[in-house]
Parts: sequence; structure tokens; C-alpha cells
Amino acid sequence: MAKKNDMRGYCDSLYVELYGMKNRLLGFIEQVEGFTGKEKETVAGHAGHLREIIKTIDWKLEILERACPFDWERFHENVETTASVPMIDFSKEKKDFSGGYMGG
Repeated sequence: MAKKNDMRGYCDSLYVELYGMKNRLLGFIEQVEGFTGKEKETVAGHAGHLREIIKTIDWKLEILERACPFDWERFHENVETTASVPMIDFSKEKKDFSGGYMGG
């Protein structure tokens, strides 16, 4: 039974950390979008890269859900209902194509 508890603790910590990373990245996107002038020019491409990282985290969370038990009810009980960073609906945004690896 102790092994199951360790596994649950691992899975819980993993999900909390990954969701925390995702939320911190959303905060950086908000900062980038708030810059103006030369500062905005300097970091303009960062938002697209940060969104790519968020999509990767979401994808990995989907994969991890299959093998890692997670108590979503307990997780949601411990999560704040307000956030300092608003959630961004990526489906409404235009595609941001930045230079990078295109494959081939």
C-alpha cells in the first residue's frame, strides 16, 4: 500500500508543478504583450515561443494522465479560484509563425 501512496504523491506533485509552469508562462506572455516601443520589438517573438511551450506542456499532461493516477477533485479543492493572469483563448488568436525548425 505504501508504494501506491508514493505513486499518488509523485503524480500529484507532477501535475501541480506542470500546471504551475503553464500559469507562470501565461504571466510572461502577458508581460510581453504589455511592453511598448523598443522593448516590445526586442521581445516580440517571445510570446509565440512561450505559447509553443504551453502547448507542449498540455500535450505531455495528456500523455501522463494515461499512466499516472491523479485526484482531480482534490487538486481543484486546493487551487485558487482567482488568478492574477487571465487565461488566454488560443483558438481566437491568429497564428504566430516565427522562425525556427520547420522539419524536413
